[in-house]
Amino acid sequence: MILQTDKRFGIKQIKRFACYYFDILFFDVKYTGLELSIGKIEAIYHALIFHKWMNKNCWIKDPKKIFSFLGLEVDYHKEDANYICKANEFEIPKYVWQRAGKKDWPHFVCGTGTFEEVAYDSYGCSNAVKYGTLWNKRIFQLL
Repeated sequence: MILQTDKRFGIKQIKRFACYYFDILFFDVKYTGLELSIGKIEAIYHALIFHKWMNKNCWIKDPKKIFSFLGLEVDYHKEDANYICKANEFEIPKYVWQRAGKKDWPHFVCGTGTFEEVAYDSYGCSNAVKYGTLWNKRIFQLL
């Protein structure tokens, strides 16, 4: 899977803020076989902004609609960090790296459905996961 830090991206917001967006893409690839390229990721980025399901800084506003747009029907809810996924669920955990005197750095990854295991990190190996704390999880149920 392509990383958000790939130098071929022409959109700086993707390189900096697209972790949750990339996690959605990861699961869409996994469950639907969606094929991605740099150009397709950028085209989807623009479509999601057009539909107002994500802003230009990749802040996800409606993950269910994004998944549906990409061909995967899901239900969605938030859980605490200790939640273990059921058989028909997958997770996008949120880590937060709290640094003294600096702004907290949140980062989303693709979890394995168990406790604190990362299946995919769109940054490769992010400091938020290495040094941060598992904050909570976005849980998606396949419909």
